[in-house]
Amino acid sequence: MMVFAMNDIINPAEKRSELRILVEEFLEREIVEIEHLDSSAAAELFWKLNEIFLKNTVQEGQPDAEDMEGTDLRKILVQWHAGLLPVWNQFKKSLYHFWDEVLPERAFHDAMVKAVEDPSSPMHPHRALMSTAYRPADKFYNLKVKGTAYNVTLTFDAGKVDFFRRDLNIITGFLDTLRNAPVDLFSRCKHCKKVIVVTRKGKEYCRGCAAKAYQKKRWGEDPEGCKAREKKRYELKRKIKRG
Repeated sequence: MMVFAMNDIINPAEKRSELRILVEEFLEREIVEIEHLDSSAAAELFWKLNEIFLKNTVQEGQPDAEDMEGTDLRKILVQWHAGLLPVWNQFKKSLYHFWDEVLPERAFHDAMVKAVEDPSSPMHPHRALMSTAYRPADKFYNLKVKGTAYNVTLTFDAGKVDFFRRDLNIITGFLDTLRNAPVDLFSRCKHCKKVIVVTRKGKEYCRGCAAKAYQKKRWGEDPEGCKAREKKRYELKRKIKRG
């Protein structure tokens, strides 16, 4: 799996500010509150979130305030809220489980290990048994991304939020590969109409279709001759099959 980190170098104050905006000003608010923001408050929240969401992406060609003039930013905020809320709710459920069940279980285990290692403990004579004792494994949670077939794996085990998102990295890599590709690099196969990439001058067909196109042309120009050749080929196959 590939690990996704929002920043290689994290500014704690900046991170706290971003999370406060994202959580307290947006995701933990009821959607009706977002719908009833006045235009000024909606614009302020929109641009705050826009900066957060796009800070780690290539922003070339992104619309600015002038481009967005006249746009109902509340509708965009509502769409963002609706898209992110299911993931946020899953994140919270995972976090609560980690707080309420995983951490107490690990604390109990650590206390037991500590007691066994203490020579004054009545459990100390049984310390050899601890080599095979249960040790809580790292806990991973799956976050289903709404509207996609992809899952993001979440863990809190290192004391911080970590994501593993191989599937989404594939999508990101795919989009990055398409970025800046000249439009005329793409064409349509003249036979099957699938998209092809023009890697050499004169390329008109995808793999296998050049021969099919040639056959189609021959049938159009000389149907009787093609029928005769097909009949001859069929008879030859029958003879071979009969031995």
